[in-house]
Amino acid sequence: MANPTLEAVQIAILLGSFHLFNGSPYLGFAIFGSGIRCAQAIGLHRQPRGSTAESCKVWWALEIADKYAAVAFGLPCGIDESDCNVPETDDDRAQIFSAPQSSGIVTSVTYHQFKARLYRIMGSFLGRRRQTAQGRTVMDVHGELTEWYKSVPSALKYDGRTHAFSDRPILLQMQTLCLQLAYDNLQMVLFRQAVFPMDAQGSAPQRAENIRKLSQSATRTANISTLDTTRHICRSSHASIHAGLCSFTAGIVLCKLLANETSHQERESWTESLRNIITFFENFPSENYRFATQSLMLLRALEAHVNPQASLIAPEEIMFHSQAQATMFNNVMEPFGNPAASAPADISLTIGPGTDGIDFASTGPLDDVGQLWLWADNGNDDWLSGFS
Repeated sequence: MANPTLEAVQIAILLGSFHLFNGSPYLGFAIFGSGIRCAQAIGLHRQPRGSTAESCKVWWALEIADKYAAVAFGLPCGIDESDCNVPETDDDRAQIFSAPQSSGIVTSVTYHQFKARLYRIMGSFLGRRRQTAQGRTVMDVHGELTEWYKSVPSALKYDGRTHAFSDRPILLQMQTLCLQLAYDNLQMVLFRQAVFPMDAQGSAPQRAENIRKLSQSATRTANISTLDTTRHICRSSHASIHAGLCSFTAGIVLCKLLANETSHQERESWTESLRNIITFFENFPSENYRFATQSLMLLRALEAHVNPQASLIAPEEIMFHSQAQATMFNNVMEPFGNPAASAPADISLTIGPGTDGIDFASTGPLDDVGQLWLWADNGNDDWLSGFS
């Protein structure tokens, strides 16, 4: 890093991503910060049109990584996009996909362009959620997400029709699922606050509509977790962690819906969707990722309380391996007044192999299960408010 170059930034992206998704999110975050400073030192954040495709791609990859850290782990954004001027990536050599039912030409680069736009909308909002004068409300962000989704070509959307979807090239299938998972995950981040506030407010029609949107994103994510293409992603791609993070959030949302909406007409669908996500983690092909085991343990524990008939374990069998997991479990279950729905008092704080002996309490408020910050952070109710 002493000699900032394009290669140094590329190394920071690769190394930071590895640590972000392999149990050391804070180390990955620090490496991204070094990469951002290197990129700014050589002017990657301000590039005129006509700049090389490589330099533009490197900057956008760095910005997406920065915004993803904000979404997945609740970390601050290091890039101020208002100070950036970089054209979107394009490549004449990009593969053109055959997608006759799609609106517009779809290439292998199209996915990356829409992914960058998506994380620029949401990443900066979440990464600066503690600022009191953001200038954007939750509904502003929701409107931007809705407009973004309308602009996405149909070939990069998944509507649940598996037959038509399976006719697409495998790379296009993988890109479609990753983009759909990201969009639905961000919708869940927004609407979970509208449905599960600390003090329930808002009219019944408003809340019913918010539940519908939350349910739609969670059940679609659960459906995606059952696809052969998703299993292929988890066996062969770095995006396996992304699929796991989004599925975990959907599982938590489904548990909250089951616990809170005891007579809802979609309850059977939620139960089936939760079971699909648990099965996904039970068969997660990337055995080296410890977060899959942690996610499975948490979801099984929640299922044992919200739907004991379908659960394969009894509540008394639940054991957690970190205080963060126990805290998240209690925060999810606490609003429902079930005295049995609490984590055991004798929490084992052993994190398990692969943590290099790091004391969890000294590294921050998160374990490496993604998006625990959504449930363990008591201040969320202040920054995600204003649904109207």
